[in-house]
Amino acid sequence: MLPTNRDVSFYLKYLNRSCADPFRDCLTKLLDEEPVACLISDSMFYFTQTVADDLKLPRMVLRTSSIGCTVAYSVLPWFSKEGCFNLTKQGRFNIVAEP
Repeated sequence: MLPTNRDVSFYLKYLNRSCADPFRDCLTKLLDEEPVACLISDSMFYFTQTVADDLKLPRMVLRTSSIGCTVAYSVLPWFSKEGCFNLTKQGRFNIVAEP
């Protein structure tokens, strides 16, 4: 069952909890077919570290920032609506209090 929460961080946590076993199964089948020298994964998918450790594969983290940017961009409309951005030229360095 898919989560119904619209919070992006919730989805990331959900994926990290839900994807380890299917990913391990898929990677195990791949390893049966051909050698894999290293697992390269996005830093937001931290479940891949456990899988790599279990399969004794080195893991490299690719920090693309795309998932992080997606999270940040998803909350920008809320901050704008709440008036947290003061983008006038004379006010661009002013600190805006949290609502």
